[in-house]
Amino acid sequence: AATDDELRALLRARVLEMRALGTTTVEVKSGYGLTVEDEARSLRLAGEVTQETTFLGAHVVPPEARGDRAAYLDLVCGPMLSACAPHARWVDVFCEPSSPYAFTGEESRRVLTAGRDAGLGLRVHGNQLGPGPGVSLAVELGAASVDHCTFLDDTDVDDLVGAAGTTVATLLPGVEFSTRQPYPDARRLIEAGVDVALASDCNPGTCNTASMPFVIALAVREMRMTAAEA
Repeated sequence: AATDDELRALLRARVLEMRALGTTTVEVKSGYGLTVEDEARSLRLAGEVTQETTFLGAHVVPPEARGDRAAYLDLVCGPMLSACAPHARWVDVFCEPSSPYAFTGEESRRVLTAGRDAGLGLRVHGNQLGPGPGVSLAVELGAASVDHCTFLDDTDVDDLVGAAGTTVATLLPGVEFSTRQPYPDARRLIEAGVDVALASDCNPGTCNTASMPFVIALAVREMRMTAAEA
């Protein structure tokens, strides 16, 4: 319902807050409009404050589309992608088969390959709520990052080790703090040789903080990273 200028003012304020709290690179994802118009508009405006814009039309299946998932997937991979790709650098998908509102491995593959064919780099939301194919899919397709990595088995860790230099495991401990979920085992990943990053994941649903010092503190206290690593 906001005007473009209202959204611009909110964006500027949030970026200033993030910079004051130590963030040097801001990635902005869409995924909260879930219509062609809203997704394209959010990415167009986000592009005014960062080059790191990510099309996340495959965030969840919106309520009005839950009776026909296939039609929504067609929309994401067709008209929505076409409208959003000019304003995005990346495509992302919430690969989480344990959630009825997120996407299966095969659905996620379709979204990612369509985005790649449109010239976008790949990112994946994976293994946040439980074990699943998100990490293996991200590694297989050469995604730049797989975000969350909360529930990993030995195969997932091995895949990430093999993808070092290509796919980064981005850990988001502010989410686990906010949702009271188990924290990712950063120590296990680091000692195995996985490329690990930290991010705030500032968002209205699961982690309403832009504080990187808080994220670093959580990484040290809850995920057994050293201060230098964090």
